[in-house]
Amino acid sequence: MLHRYLVFSAAVSALTLTAGVARGAATATAGGEAKEDTHVGVVTLVLGHSTISSGGGVTTLVKKGSVVKPGDRIETSGGGHVHIRFVDDALVSVRPQSRLVVEEYQYNPAKVLDSQVRFKLETGVARAISGTAAESAKDRFRLNTPLVAIGVRGTDFVVSSQLEQTTAHVNQGAIVMAPLGAGCQANALGPCNTSAATFVSAQMGSVLAEYKDGVGQPELKPYFARSTYIAAAPDAADSRQSKVIGTPVKGDTVAAKQDSAVMQVTSVVSGELISAVVEGHPSPVVTPPAPAALAWGHWANPNGSADFSVPFRVAAQGREVTVGGSDYVLYRAPSDAGLTSIQPALGNVGFQLSQANALFRPWGGSNQEAAAGTGTLSINFATRQFQTQLELSHAVAGAHTLTGQGVVLPDGMFGGATATQKVIGAATFDGKNAGYMFEKSVESGVFNGITLWAR
Repeated sequence: MLHRYLVFSAAVSALTLTAGVARGAATATAGGEAKEDTHVGVVTLVLGHSTISSGGGVTTLVKKGSVVKPGDRIETSGGGHVHIRFVDDALVSVRPQSRLVVEEYQYNPAKVLDSQVRFKLETGVARAISGTAAESAKDRFRLNTPLVAIGVRGTDFVVSSQLEQTTAHVNQGAIVMAPLGAGCQANALGPCNTSAATFVSAQMGSVLAEYKDGVGQPELKPYFARSTYIAAAPDAADSRQSKVIGTPVKGDTVAAKQDSAVMQVTSVVSGELISAVVEGHPSPVVTPPAPAALAWGHWANPNGSADFSVPFRVAAQGREVTVGGSDYVLYRAPSDAGLTSIQPALGNVGFQLSQANALFRPWGGSNQEAAAGTGTLSINFATRQFQTQLELSHAVAGAHTLTGQGVVLPDGMFGGATATQKVIGAATFDGKNAGYMFEKSVESGVFNGITLWAR
């Protein structure tokens, strides 16, 4: 299925450390007693009326300094507000009229990679800032709502859980949101790797991800700072400044440095350094090239010598986000004609492979370089169907063929998945270019990568 990727990028404040938080390990599941009588968190702030219900059924009022154990349910009233600092310095804020269950919290500083953390936001709003456990063992962190599962990539995010809807925006880092169901079980850990999983990064702009019960996949919505989804500001005595990851690129796709004699212009697109003597006069305006119709942006360092992606901030210049995954996001330039949907009159369009980066990840291993050979892509804009084929090879895994088909949405997004492979992508509004990312499971591991196509 298709994904839109929405996020909110903002400065982040957090919660204060309260002395006396124990360092240790504890584990349990909701509805059962902790295996060790060791608390995993301490309440640092209480506003209004709130309660803690233990796994054994005992309910007490929340006070500053109250301890939190695995299996505990924190419930806030209409004016209630609770901040919790956990043993690994993770921070959680439970907003008014909310219920949050600490289903599992296993952390040992000596065995950080064995950490296991799982929350359930039954209703209301909660903000979570990753601690050492989630940052070190990202595949062992999970926040569930009754509708979706959320995994993290070192993150500060806010989730709103309602009866038929879950929304989330990211202040820092990234999350993966997926509907619960086949292939995404509530009792599992880490992000769900399903065709409906949606990657959301703070570097993608002022947006939020919204999932409605029965829709099939999260949708992307504009995020407004004054909306009901905004995180409440912590007290001045209970805050810290988050780390700022880079500085967004602003303005045109060129950066200029000028002195009295020479202007140097570095193209962000090409990387070429251009020098011109100005001799006391203003430098001529250097017009950057028009952005390519499609560009893949990467979240982390690129993989493989054939990787043609660029940093997210560069890919976003003059383009809008379309589809993506945990490593890449495809950005698309707006239509020169002002189109917002694909015209069925384009009919059936055949594309040729322009660029491809293929990787192979053995089971239990890390990505290795692979090769993408010949391929075909056909998109029928009239019937809203696509078909593709791509030859893949790896020295150990051998040669394999990716074959995919699926639906095309009116806005040009397309995708299709089976039990062993997945294709998600987008076409430009004029039907001249397309790109998709793929995964294909074989006996010895998984092929994955990105492609660009042109007519």
